Amino acid sequence: SPSHFGKPHTVSVRRAGLERLAPVLMTALTAGIGLVPLVLAADQPGKEILYPVATVILGGVISSTLLDFFVHPALFWLFGLKAAERVVRESHEEVELEEEHVTSRGSGVESPKADCHPVPHPLA
Repeated sequence: SPSHFGKPHTVSVRRAGLERLAPVLMTALTAGIGLVPLVLAADQPGKEILYPVATVILGGVISSTLLDFFVHPALFWLFGLKAAERVVRESHEEVELEEEHVTSRGSGVESPKADCHPVPHPLA
């Protein structure tokens, strides 16, 4: 079934992944490049505590980037597709709104009814 923009959902999911590719990769590469010196300096004195931390963080950046591009679209395809189709279907339904009119005091002019009561003038 076509999506909101008239394209099949597979095309929309692929397009969303491509649009997110550059910002996610720039963020991941910035973090990864900053951690590479710590990971490569495992045998340097004073790096005994920083090496394991840098390794775990670098592994987390790599795995989260891969999961973001492969698992996240697959989960949307499995579990979010029906909800997305429902939202698109509901966005095409029109809801009629009725506007209630009231006449201003003494003016004879009809205006849309406000949701609140008229507030008296403080000097009256």
